Amino acid sequence: MDTSGITYSDETTWDASRGALQFYADIGETRIMCCIGRAALNDYYRTEDTNEKAFENYNLNKKFIHSIATRFIEQDRFNDRRDIFINLQDLRNTSMR
Repeated sequence: MDTSGITYSDETTWDASRGALQFYADIGETRIMCCIGRAALNDYYRTEDTNEKAFENYNLNKKFIHSIATRFIEQDRFNDRRDIFINLQDLRNTSMR
């Protein structure tokens, strides 16, 4: 998938059933839901494990998180829901590059 025109919406929501923050990647007319787990955000950034801290960590580190989502989209690493889910190991693997 050509991601040269990818943009990320400012819209973020909370998915309690997945314990994850949702954000959206837009490529032309296509919108892709991306998620990152609360525990991943809070463990990686070593903060209290709350939804509020997860949102804060996301907002402070959007560029890094969006770069991972972009790479997953480019590599067609969608899960069975056809969205992108970033976990703690993904954050750790990316920071080691």
